[in-house]
Amino acid sequence: MKNLLKTLYTKYGTPTILVLLSTATILLLTKSFLKIPVLISGDYNEGWNAFYAMRAFNRSLYPEPNALISNNYPPLSFYIVGSIGHVLGDYIIAGRIFSLASLLIIGLNISLVVNWFTRARIISFFSGLVFVAYMTAYHAEYVGMNDPQLLGHALMLTGLVIFLFFGQERLPLLLTVLLMVAGGLTKHNLITLPLAITTWLFVYKRRSFYIWIAGSLIVLVSCFLVFYLMYGSNFFNDIFAAPREYDIGLIPSKLTRWLTPSLILLAGGLTFITIPCRNHYTNLIVLYVLFSGIWGIFIMGGEGVDYNAIFDLIIGLTITSGLAVHQLAALADQQTLTHSSVQTMSMLILLLPVLLIIPQTLNDIWTLPSNLKNQEALVADDIAFIKAQPGPAMCEELALCYWAGKSFEVDFFMTGQKIRKGVIPENHLSRLLNNHYFSVIQLYPGSQRLPEPLNQQIHANYKVEKTSASSSGFILLLPKSKPV
Repeated sequence: MKNLLKTLYTKYGTPTILVLLSTATILLLTKSFLKIPVLISGDYNEGWNAFYAMRAFNRSLYPEPNALISNNYPPLSFYIVGSIGHVLGDYIIAGRIFSLASLLIIGLNISLVVNWFTRARIISFFSGLVFVAYMTAYHAEYVGMNDPQLLGHALMLTGLVIFLFFGQERLPLLLTVLLMVAGGLTKHNLITLPLAITTWLFVYKRRSFYIWIAGSLIVLVSCFLVFYLMYGSNFFNDIFAAPREYDIGLIPSKLTRWLTPSLILLAGGLTFITIPCRNHYTNLIVLYVLFSGIWGIFIMGGEGVDYNAIFDLIIGLTITSGLAVHQLAALADQQTLTHSSVQTMSMLILLLPVLLIIPQTLNDIWTLPSNLKNQEALVADDIAFIKAQPGPAMCEELALCYWAGKSFEVDFFMTGQKIRKGVIPENHLSRLLNNHYFSVIQLYPGSQRLPEPLNQQIHANYKVEKTSASSSGFILLLPKSKPV
């Protein structure tokens, strides 16, 4: 019996792991697919990105520095999502589709990168699936969200695939430059992979390094010139001088919360680093992980920075974990252990964080369709209420104003940052509140995006007319009657 179990484990262990992982990934992705067409906002960013995708083709993307709305994102995603959103009729749903597709492209690119290093199809396939499953399990808010983060990573990882597969000569290198710049013009905080490639080329391929630097400078300067002609100096003010509070005290709690689910991936990455089987190409991935960790920890101190700060680190750790599985299995061939046993056990360990969340996922999938339908109906009632009020609206959850057909009047977060950093005075907004400029205001109880005096001014000039029956529990306020 013992020999039979050993034989089954050795022969069928890896296929079983792949079946488990594939099933888990499909279940987790099902939740994200179900949410795509539903008119419930998953995040503040969804409405924000929708408004700028709408503005991309008919208005300036970069407002004046003293405006109550701001755009600190580069322009590429707004044109990509905006073009499809115009066809679909909904910019939020278009962005969600791009986000989910981008996640799958990243997973595919991870598989290709691991396969380039290992020539092991099973481990490569496993690595890509692990990333997709892990993201949908622990960072589901960003999966299928109308936000350019994953699209930027997809472009960058595609550049890495070209860099590895087609060599570091002129044409492939310039194509990599274009994809890296496109990724950066999609999301501005994606700097670690280009930085890793730059460092690696300087150390190992100096001639290609000069081509890389020259090509990068030409493309970037050309892009900045075009942006200046299109948007003027507002582009540079909004992107490079966007006000944001920074508090180093935020880092420990964020680091603990965000990295705890990644501890096994972190262990896999550290295992690979300690195995004496690396070469100068794998050092590129190690540099990527190192820079991603440093940069991710640094930007955690920014107000409003979410766990997308560590996505580059998760991608790098997934790649190094896949390489660690391959190297451990190769070392087992030289010892008394069997190759397949070590490979299966290593894969099972990396799979554990995903398996732990499957029971909850099964329950969610069972109840999610009816819950989404009920919540959507409740939110639709709130959207109808906002739409029915004549005149401008001020929504903290911007998607509500977007779906209500209202214009983008106030960016709660960026306006709050501008006021706190002294870029604009409070009276830019307080004057509008005192004059009842907004016909309706949507607000979350206890919101801290705006400074507290402005929250008090909202309640002094507006009365709560409706509390949302949805799980969000936000309030809708109408102007108070002015004293005669």
